[in-house]
Amino acid sequence: AYLDDYAFLLWGTLELYEATFTARHLETAVRLARDLDRLFRDEAGGGYFFTGTDRDEALLARTKEAYDGALPSGNSMAALGLLRLARMTGDTSWEERARSVFRAFSGTVRSIPSAHTQMLSALDFSLRPPREIVIASADGDAEGAAMAREAARRFQPETVVLWIRPSEAEMLREFSPLAAEHRPVKGTATAYVCENFACRAPVTGRDALARALDDAARRSVPSREGSS
Repeated sequence: AYLDDYAFLLWGTLELYEATFTARHLETAVRLARDLDRLFRDEAGGGYFFTGTDRDEALLARTKEAYDGALPSGNSMAALGLLRLARMTGDTSWEERARSVFRAFSGTVRSIPSAHTQMLSALDFSLRPPREIVIASADGDAEGAAMAREAARRFQPETVVLWIRPSEAEMLREFSPLAAEHRPVKGTATAYVCENFACRAPVTGRDALARALDDAARRSVPSREGSS
């Protein structure tokens, strides 16, 4: 497989986790990220090569591509996937790997930004204050499921969502130990909205979570005061 295969599969696996909140998908994403880094990383120049070190054929040169055409480049998708993984797991080494991609291609992106739209999307994600929504509930809890749906239905490109249940907690504790420490309050499904790695007071119930997310969305809109 090539870089693009790993990077797109990593992205898809993270999307699958947020669609199902099944911990094994996050485990798969971590494994894919480790393999991507091991096989394709350019330790000297930053970023990732298109071909991996596991290929049998001899190559005159290993190329690195960042151009986002009809499909985004493997480096752009890798950067965004690694950034999301860093926020889901609390492992900042993945964020540093993503930043090495930005450093490697900063010159070409600056000269032709319109040809690197997915890379710019990844950069935008990295520059926004990180936000995590962690929902904790019992297995089969209807209110917990409603809160997860409320978080997932919104367009929140700067946000990652995790749902902690007893059946998933042990695996999540291995790959996202900070998230797995969140608990339901008095046995009631509870949501923690965390920004800049600091969590606001926990809320219970879908309506309370909706209000908290609306408030967070308003705070994230830049002020127009003083603009002409």
